[in-house]
Amino acid sequence: MSGKILVIDDDGVYRTHIADLLSDAGYDVETTQGTPEILDRIQETSNWKLAIIDPAIGRTDGYRLIEEIKRKAPSLDILVVSGLNKPEGIIKAFRCGGGDYVVKPFNPDELILSVSRLLGVKSLFHENRPFHEAIRLYDACRNLSACLDIDRLKGFVLEVGTGLMEASAGFAIIAEQPSSEAVVISSLGISHDTAEKWIKPLKKARLQTFAGVPKRLEELNIDNNVLESIREDEESLAGHHVLVLPLAFGENGWGAVVLAKKRSSGDFDTEKMTNARFLAKQALISFQNAINFETVNELNYIDDMTGLYNHRYLELTLEREIHKAKIEETGFAVLFADIDHFKKINDSHGHLIGRMVLVELGKVLKKSVREMDVVARYGGDEFVVVTRLCPQDSESVARRILEQLRDHVFLAREGKNIRLTASIGLANFPQDAKNTKALLDLADKAMYEGKKVGRDTVYSVSQLTNGQ
Repeated sequence: MSGKILVIDDDGVYRTHIADLLSDAGYDVETTQGTPEILDRIQETSNWKLAIIDPAIGRTDGYRLIEEIKRKAPSLDILVVSGLNKPEGIIKAFRCGGGDYVVKPFNPDELILSVSRLLGVKSLFHENRPFHEAIRLYDACRNLSACLDIDRLKGFVLEVGTGLMEASAGFAIIAEQPSSEAVVISSLGISHDTAEKWIKPLKKARLQTFAGVPKRLEELNIDNNVLESIREDEESLAGHHVLVLPLAFGENGWGAVVLAKKRSSGDFDTEKMTNARFLAKQALISFQNAINFETVNELNYIDDMTGLYNHRYLELTLEREIHKAKIEETGFAVLFADIDHFKKINDSHGHLIGRMVLVELGKVLKKSVREMDVVARYGGDEFVVVTRLCPQDSESVARRILEQLRDHVFLAREGKNIRLTASIGLANFPQDAKNTKALLDLADKAMYEGKKVGRDTVYSVSQLTNGQ
């Protein structure tokens, strides 16, 4: 059978058992414990058609791993095999990108049937290529539109473009202003230095005049002698069809995503050019959205010290989430965190070190939650996280934050060895409160109750009201 199946499970018994079952059924199987390097390997190969994952991978958040795999390889199907037989776990697996869910211990026939079904659906996709391409295009544009971090977006456009256009190499260049020097922000299959040789001729081509309209290299107003000079370097896309996606953003900023496909693999056909037009337009919209998002700074929604959202933005977020939750009949959680004994940091190391610790703390918090979650500095050493998760999952997030703080050494590069813990109060909408003020007040009270019982803990409003 064509294509490999990748089994990701840190339980060696189950990993071997699954591999043996699938191998006996005629499938080509590879196994791994799920190390961080697996994401790079998934991005580098297109041979895997299906990944079988147990989300309980040591200390790794398996659900986040599934989300990352789907982001890097949208066409790779995921079969979740887990010992958790609860509705919330199953729903979470599907929301993260799982295609099917099998509970351990499983019947061998059940596993084989699920694998066969998922691969059968993939086969139908390949038989109906236009539909398959439309799904890939939709996924690519959706992922771009969801990215509001302009620095991340700059490289993400190339990552999405090379995958969607089946390009073997490419690079992205950006000039923030017409007068500023363009720089290579990311490259794939071509060295950074070689990509820089393209900056000058692309700048002369005045790409901003047809931003959003993909152009073959031959269509650009670039001197042939200049092109030949660049292409003398074997690494510089010699023997490739080259497609340029011009970008424009901000006040006269410009850039380009350059995608290359080996001539031996054929040219960018009509279908790919149609996709390129959609991708180029979506890239323009995404950059503009990201730039608009950055203007939040000018509206005083960003905390000057930590770069996180501030109290004002937090209140707007809570009002928006309450409105959305009422319409969709869903819920969300508020995590109110206060650093334990932070005053001792200021007293022992001074307020400057204290400020530096808060900045680093903000980064740890952001890394501990999902990109869609909102992290805000409430004031002083108090922080709030807003996450659209059910009570059980939000408590897991809170405990993960405590674990990350516990394990982190603050200001290690500055030669310090500062360790922190926090107390977190947890309030859920609509179970615990129905408005912004009540949610924050109750989460705050729960947090202080957690400090009373020993600090470095998660204390929920339900515990508060039940007198636990």
